[in-house]
Amino acid sequence: LEFDGDDFVAQCYAFLLAGFETSATTLAFALYELSLQPDIQHTLREEITQTLKEHDQQVTYEGI
Repeated sequence: LEFDGDDFVAQCYAFLLAGFETSATTLAFALYELSLQPDIQHTLREEITQTLKEHDQQVTYEGI
């Protein structure tokens, strides 16, 4: 199987778009569910604030 320049670019674009779309859909669904559950949203906000305090207000791999 040989890829010329156009086929290679098309495949890269398809992988990028497929990865972006699934991530965007998952994030949108999570945010929608959080908007329906204010108590869970409040708990999440507290957990994020506490984790940031523990890691000097930096988003770290360990914090995530």
